[in-house]
Amino acid sequence: MQMRQFRYLVGIADELSFTRAARALNVSQPALSQTIKDLEDDLGVRLFDRSARIVRLTEAGVIAVDHARRALAVTHALRETIDAYRGLKRGRLRLGVTQTFNALYLPAIVSQFIRCHDAVDIEVLELANAEIFDRLASGELSLGVGIGPVAPPLAAYKLYTDSLAFVCARSHAFAALPTIKPRALADQRLALLSHGYTTRASIDAFLQHHGVSPKRVLEFNTFSAIMSAVSDGACVSIVPADASSVSPKLDLYFGRIQPAPPQRTVCLLKGPAGLTTPAAQKFEDIVRAYFRTGAPR
Repeated sequence: MQMRQFRYLVGIADELSFTRAARALNVSQPALSQTIKDLEDDLGVRLFDRSARIVRLTEAGVIAVDHARRALAVTHALRETIDAYRGLKRGRLRLGVTQTFNALYLPAIVSQFIRCHDAVDIEVLELANAEIFDRLASGELSLGVGIGPVAPPLAAYKLYTDSLAFVCARSHAFAALPTIKPRALADQRLALLSHGYTTRASIDAFLQHHGVSPKRVLEFNTFSAIMSAVSDGACVSIVPADASSVSPKLDLYFGRIQPAPPQRTVCLLKGPAGLTTPAAQKFEDIVRAYFRTGAPR
């Protein structure tokens, strides 16, 4: 088996289309199809179901893709380590972070990193917490920042604690209240993140614990969209307290919820041992120092 076969296998799995994968991999479709056929012959199983209009992974294909991703990640880590050993100032970082962390803290951290390592390419992905975990475990991400705790093979380093706050337009009647009780939200139209985000799961669990079932919910996939909707006065929301700095120009009121929702721990996340590259280690050092010395909050 060859690494080229693994790259092609993962490419098709990501696109679920031989045509799109061939385009993305810059290879002809016949060559791509033959490479996968050779891999299937070598393994003795079919990796893709081509009978339907949409290409689907077989059960064996799912297993093969998982191992292929890990193999590619290990190869990438090896190349990065050897480059560093040879003194080559190059590398690549792929970071998976939450929306709030990306908006508030990551720009300053990245700026500090590239001042010392300007030849390293950086790709930042805003992802749901569960997806950060999954991509770290498979080796697709160099590092992540998300809500702990985590389970092996991932490792976590605490950065700071995060709490949830109530937010409404300053023209809303609730803006005159020092605190908001959960039951007061039952008849409000709530703007919340879509299902699948850890923040949404935390909010749903908190409201359910207090016997609150929102009757009207608007779902968005970004905090900036939520803030804009709330600023118009048509809805209210529950968001991470740090989100008050995401849209400072909007006329919003952030208040405490009483009783307070449980605090969450925001962590620097690492994948399986042995996949850390020199660039990732340098970035980790900067993140840790940034919060150890007191990040601006």
